[in-house]
Amino acid sequence: MPQRILLFLCMALVFPSAVSAQEEQGTEEPPSITIVYSSNQGETDENVQKLDFLISHFTNRHKRIDAGNLKAQDLKDTTHLFYFGAVQHSLSSSTRKAIDEFNGVKAAFGYNADQLEGFDFYHDTDGKRLMTELSASFTEKNLPLSETQQVLDIEAAEAVNVWLYGKYKGKAFPLLIQEGSHYYYGDPELSYSDSIALSEVFHEILGISHSDIHPGFLRLEDVNPTLDPALLIECADFLFSQDIPFMVSVTPVYKNPREGETYDLEDAPQIVDALQTIQDKGAVIVLHGYTDQHGEGISGDGFEFSLEENEQMFEESFQETLDQKLQKGIQELAVYDLVPYGFESSHYSLTADGYKTVSRYFPMYTGQVQLSDSNWTVMEESPVLTSPDLLNKMTFIPETLRYQEDGNTSSINEMMERASRLQFVRDSVMSAFYHPYMGVDGLKEMVQELNTIPGIVWQRTPGHPKADEKWLEEYKKEAAAEVSVEKPTSRKWEVAFNMEWIPIITGISLSSVVIGLSYLVSTRKRREDEV
Repeated sequence: MPQRILLFLCMALVFPSAVSAQEEQGTEEPPSITIVYSSNQGETDENVQKLDFLISHFTNRHKRIDAGNLKAQDLKDTTHLFYFGAVQHSLSSSTRKAIDEFNGVKAAFGYNADQLEGFDFYHDTDGKRLMTELSASFTEKNLPLSETQQVLDIEAAEAVNVWLYGKYKGKAFPLLIQEGSHYYYGDPELSYSDSIALSEVFHEILGISHSDIHPGFLRLEDVNPTLDPALLIECADFLFSQDIPFMVSVTPVYKNPREGETYDLEDAPQIVDALQTIQDKGAVIVLHGYTDQHGEGISGDGFEFSLEENEQMFEESFQETLDQKLQKGIQELAVYDLVPYGFESSHYSLTADGYKTVSRYFPMYTGQVQLSDSNWTVMEESPVLTSPDLLNKMTFIPETLRYQEDGNTSSINEMMERASRLQFVRDSVMSAFYHPYMGVDGLKEMVQELNTIPGIVWQRTPGHPKADEKWLEEYKKEAAAEVSVEKPTSRKWEVAFNMEWIPIITGISLSSVVIGLSYLVSTRKRREDEV
């Protein structure tokens, strides 16, 4: 165990921080950014969450305030003010005054910026434009959009600096413009393409230069007690042979309620051995739910932590259940000295309060993030490493490339198309996962393609701050206590009885039959001789 802890501490030292640019530049403090937003009913909508994802890549000093609640003192230590107008409405005089009197850098997005001083360098025509491509004035890279997008039709003054252009049918028009310390972006809805483009531009606006490498992350997905351990070992050995660090997403309990099936790690000693071996070699365990299912669903198919899909539960009881399942999941792994260093929610569904609960146990989250508590389909990933407010500052390793889909021969091409679009950002994340049940050949094919991505550098994930023997022992004790209470009769003894005694009983039974038949035959012969 001490050797494993030392290994993960070394991982933490080489892991690229989401906010490392200040160290590269030698500056004393990162920028302090305040996001002021106008949205329906004062709620933080998904656009503000996406903006926070991007800003968290550059600084850990950031906060969000509803425009209606903004006071001048809220901007006291702010260096950059980002205003996001998701809806059209009149800003209050106190809000306008607080923003107008702020002397730092100001960036406005979407609606209502024309009500603020210093933003008279553009004119909103009240119309819309179609856009199929983005380009930047400071790079030759272009960003084709995955689908046609609609943005505001703005007219810019001649003296402004244009950072980003939108394009449609070969015609370019201004999208992100600047005059002095004021910036304006003509789109009230941030698509993933917007996030990619803005990630790159923010390097220039904030004066922060990150290394031009693409951190690569790989994950072996959906490992549970029913997986063939030989397939897991085969995939892991290949990645080790290629010197590619990787995560292993583990669901400790498999359930199929309709068939009455439940298997945990106790029932899969070979899977446990495989996980222990690959963890000792450097792989990082990620807890992927407790059962990764809900209701009558099968593990791997359910929304275990979706409040929408578990309608019978209220928020308070739901969070309590989540907390209990996290503890049970850690216990199941800790019994076998398996240390979960991060979390991945089932189908990436979780509420904002759920992420806060998860952050009490884990320093890292991977996958995609649900941006709306009321709609699990509203989810996205960040194009860059980040530690956003929504995740309560957990390091977010976004899943940017998706995965090789079983039976879909074009899925690798789709992954590479995503990688090509992400090249627009100098330090975008290239992250993918693979299901080991598909066998090692598919993994080899996927890795061969991923290795052709220019600038990709495979990364180790950070170590767990609680990964010590004392922390594990606490969970082992709790797990042992539960076993003594809930399982007075061990399944292992039942299995041992069946496996060891059935041949003996069968042998005795056969011997008895043979002896009986021999006795009958000898008796009959004796009677025939007497006659």
